[in-house]
Amino acid sequence: MLELQRIKISDERLELIQAEAASMPFEDNSIDLITIGFGVRNFDNLNESLTEIHRVLKPGGYLIIIEMFKAEKISSRIFNFYFSKIMPFLGNKLSKSKTAYNYLSDSVQNFLTVPEFTGICNKNGFTLEKSVNNFIGVVNSVYLRKS
Repeated sequence: MLELQRIKISDERLELIQAEAASMPFEDNSIDLITIGFGVRNFDNLNESLTEIHRVLKPGGYLIIIEMFKAEKISSRIFNFYFSKIMPFLGNKLSKSKTAYNYLSDSVQNFLTVPEFTGICNKNGFTLEKSVNNFIGVVNSVYLRKS
C-alpha cells in the first residue's frame, strides 16, 4: 500500500514510513495529527499503542480514528443477522477467502464499544473532543486530543 501511495504523492516534503503503532521512530511531541482508519481493532496491545501515540503527539495534538466498534444498541435484529451470518458468507464467497469476513464480524463483536474505547483513551492521556456515529452505531469517527 505504501508503494502505491508513493506513486500518488508528488510532494517531496512528505515521507511515508511503515512502523508499529507501539514503537514509532519519531521524537517526543513531534507530530500534530495521527489518523487511523479501521486499524485500532488490530493493535496487538491497545494500551502500549496509545501510550506511544501520546508520546509522539505534540501537546494539543489530535488522534482521529474511524473504526468499527461493538455497537451498544443496534435496534435491528436483521442487521445482527446480516453482519454475523450473511455478510461473512457473501464476503467470503466473493473474495474467495474462507475466513476473511468471519474475522471482520468476529473482531467487531469482540472489540470495544465507543464509550469503553474512549475510557481507555482517557486513561492514556487523551480527551474526547467528539464522536460521530457514521453507521448505526457500528462505524464511528472518534476525535481525541492529547491532554
